Amino acid sequence: MLQGTTMSGVMNNWGAWVVLASINDLKSLLSEENIIRLDDAGCSMSKNLVKIEGSSTPPKISGDVSGQQKCRRFAVTIVKLTASGTLSASS
Repeated sequence: MLQGTTMSGVMNNWGAWVVLASINDLKSLLSEENIIRLDDAGCSMSKNLVKIEGSSTPPKISGDVSGQQKCRRFAVTIVKLTASGTLSASS
């Protein structure tokens, strides 16, 4: 849960919006042990991993989550992270 977490994004005049997030942005969802494992596998903590985009028609917000990152050591892929899902909220 990202409750209490703020991530900046862009929304246009028609309510379409996009947020990009890195592993650092999502640390509250990961255990310290998993963060250490990802770092050891060569994952970038600051590179955008997840793209969340959708639309807002007050009071509802909806969106799709997608993303992928390959973590490499010496040109060998150690870990491949894939994110997908949906987001919905109301204000």
